[in-house]
Amino acid sequence: MKKQHHYLKEWRKHLGLTQELLASRLDTTKGMISRVENFERGYTQETLEALALALGVAPADLLQPPPDPARPESEFEIVSRKVAENKEVKAMATRMLKALLSAA
Repeated sequence: MKKQHHYLKEWRKHLGLTQELLASRLDTTKGMISRVENFERGYTQETLEALALALGVAPADLLQPPPDPARPESEFEIVSRKVAENKEVKAMATRMLKALLSAA
């Protein structure tokens, strides 16, 4: 079975959470969190979404490393994150992009 790569452990540590706290947010055990973090247990999309919700990040975030706190976010990264976090802003940005593309 191919290992599914994720950065769950890195994100959890980046956010200052223990395995116990994350497990309590998901009504599961520390052992289960440990097994997923150490690739001893796979995950489904549903599991990835639940983990992301418990961490307060987007599911796609768990598939890439957390930002380096020593490197400030670029303006593009800040705007991209804000757009992704807000459905209304995302819808407005999509409409604006479509209008720009159709005018070109």
